[in-house]
Amino acid sequence: MARGAGRGKLGTRTTTVVQTGRAVAERVPSVSTDQVAALVELARAGSLRTAAIGLHLTEQGLRNRLVALETALKVPLYHKQRGPRRRSPLTPQGELFLPHAVAFLEAARRFGERAGDGPQEIHVAATQYLTMYAMLDAVRRFHRAFPATPRAPQRPHRARH
Repeated sequence: MARGAGRGKLGTRTTTVVQTGRAVAERVPSVSTDQVAALVELARAGSLRTAAIGLHLTEQGLRNRLVALETALKVPLYHKQRGPRRRSPLTPQGELFLPHAVAFLEAARRFGERAGDGPQEIHVAATQYLTMYAMLDAVRRFHRAFPATPRAPQRPHRARH
């Protein structure tokens, strides 16, 4: 079985699967785990504000992810009215999509666990003051706790005037 992929219209990806000499093209929406996680967290939390806090985002950042997901799937997934709600924040289409979204995130998590067996790289940006008085000790403690994580200190980029 061979696969080929390319960009289609409106952020969709066209995937062609060739089996036994014949091609089958299917349209696959291009969505991110961050977008799907935004919907799942909204359903769990019950409100945009609480979901945004749970994901460490602003409400506008959460809305942007949800709108991008709706655009990719071409279906409204959540109610956009302001004020207190006495019902689910998800539309009927959002409720139908929710179990698939949860399964998608679980599959992505499992894949990440399998693919991410090696050491991870962490980038930290800090001012010179923080570096001198706080970061050096913090980095040393982190490296003692996680010795497999590589260290590669980099000099800060200076803006040119």
